[in-house]
Amino acid sequence: MRAYRLAVMLIAVAIFSTLTAGRALAQGGHPDLGSIAIKTVPPNALIFIDGERWVGPDTDGRLVVQVPAGRHLVDVRAPGYRSYVLEVDVRPGETTPVNVSLAVAAPPPPQQPPAYGPPPVYGPPPHAGGIRQVSTEGTESGFAFTPDYRFADVGHQTAHLLGGYGGVVLAGHLFVGAGGYWQLDYNHNNINLAYGGGVFEWRQWNHKPVGLTLHALIGGGDAHIGSNYYYAPGPGHPSPYDPYYGYYYSPYGETFFIFEPEAQVNFRLGRDVHFSAGAGYRVTSTDYHCGISGDALNGWSGTLSFRFGK
Repeated sequence: MRAYRLAVMLIAVAIFSTLTAGRALAQGGHPDLGSIAIKTVPPNALIFIDGERWVGPDTDGRLVVQVPAGRHLVDVRAPGYRSYVLEVDVRPGETTPVNVSLAVAAPPPPQQPPAYGPPPVYGPPPHAGGIRQVSTEGTESGFAFTPDYRFADVGHQTAHLLGGYGGVVLAGHLFVGAGGYWQLDYNHNNINLAYGGGVFEWRQWNHKPVGLTLHALIGGGDAHIGSNYYYAPGPGHPSPYDPYYGYYYSPYGETFFIFEPEAQVNFRLGRDVHFSAGAGYRVTSTDYHCGISGDALNGWSGTLSFRFGK
């Protein structure tokens, strides 16, 4: 019971901190960032901010882009319309509205073919240098939850753990949350452990079919040691008693600090659903005490999980 109480307390504190950070994010966002809310007529106009093209998920001419505070150059273009360029001052934590209605351009004069030689081939205008297309997908902020199954080296035997973690995703890359794990097969391993703490991730190519995540858990846990025993029939156990096996669970335990980094490969199953497989290594602060050594709690780990959310 001591292991579960400690793990629950760690998870409760970490989740409370995560929700507080998420509420602050929803209210004010990053203190050094602001937003530009752009609405264009026509709705299919091309929008460039500081030379980069931005494309939103909607097609009604509305786009909200989060940018660093300061002055930014907004360029709006559309075929058959006059381009419009303006400078926008963005303040931290505020949204600056920009409404642009492009004027219809005058039709170009007809192009006369030369008096001799083959007729020229007219193509689209050259692509402006330094401009690239950027989609808002894969850079959104929001919440995510991941149920997680782990198989790990505990006491030099393969143990099975079940748990999960949840938290807040910032700008599609940084995840901050909390989670915990409990060992399932204590009667197949002399050591039974539970641990939890803060979870931190850096996600790369999150909106691609295959992505990479650097994951780490930092926290604490509790471990107990037990042993199997066997009662055989004999003078002390007259018939009808039969031989049987049992498991002794020691009342003594060892608390420890844990750092568990790992690398994960993510497979995108849907817009907000990913399957992940990873491998890592568990490092603890345990010294030899109550029959449990740090070497017994350190070891490799593998994980299979589904992620729901951003």
